[in-house]
Amino acid sequence: MYKQKTLILGGSTEGFLLAQRINSTYGEAVETVTSFAGITKIRRAVVGCSRVGGFGGVQGLASYLQTENISYVMDATHPFAAQIKRNVAEAVRSVQGVKLVHVLRPEWQAQTGDEWLLAGDMAQAAHCLNGFAKNSTVFLAVGRKELAAFSGCGSIDFLARVIDPPQERELPSKISFIVGRGPFGLEAERALFAAHDIAAVVCKNSGGDGASAKLQVARERKIPVVMVRRPEVPTGKCVSDVGAALDWLEQEMSR
Repeated sequence: MYKQKTLILGGSTEGFLLAQRINSTYGEAVETVTSFAGITKIRRAVVGCSRVGGFGGVQGLASYLQTENISYVMDATHPFAAQIKRNVAEAVRSVQGVKLVHVLRPEWQAQTGDEWLLAGDMAQAAHCLNGFAKNSTVFLAVGRKELAAFSGCGSIDFLARVIDPPQERELPSKISFIVGRGPFGLEAERALFAAHDIAAVVCKNSGGDGASAKLQVARERKIPVVMVRRPEVPTGKCVSDVGAALDWLEQEMSR
């Protein structure tokens, strides 16, 4: 029996769910390979096959698609993983017969009572903090690799949540860390904000439910959130959730 092969660009909750659902739905008829960038050392177990590390840019990814006889690519990377999204779109265009879908969860939307300050990138977010958050504690939920942008905020105490302990050398002078992986519950977030007297939050507009509790707590405590805008939406077919991605796969397989 011919086995169709699907590459899942993973690392997100959607990526893990896709591998699980595809394997439970199609069994041996569809082989899944979930690819991880390798940025985080601690990864959740994934159903099906997996690989870790980059592809070597657009050409390397295109070569991988051909060599491994990939039929479908499901991009379930983080909404801020702009480079890999561009690379996979270009690679797929160069390989005949490969189909691509981006799984892009909806952005968070400000609600009544929110005080959001929008920033285009981390540098703007840091500049914004220097304008109003001096001599206070700011919660950073931006990922380990973005912390250097805040190294010039010398008067601010930062509390950063990361999946792995940071190894970067350039960090804010006053920073402490919480190591953890979402989802994060509402009560736990309330306790965290209260214990550290959080005065402001910086986060990416990642969307989804797993990390949204901090926004509700900020709303309850009436503290500002510096919200970093997403990169541009990738070109090509986009769906908003795992269910829609599975519908897309079924339709493509039936063609």
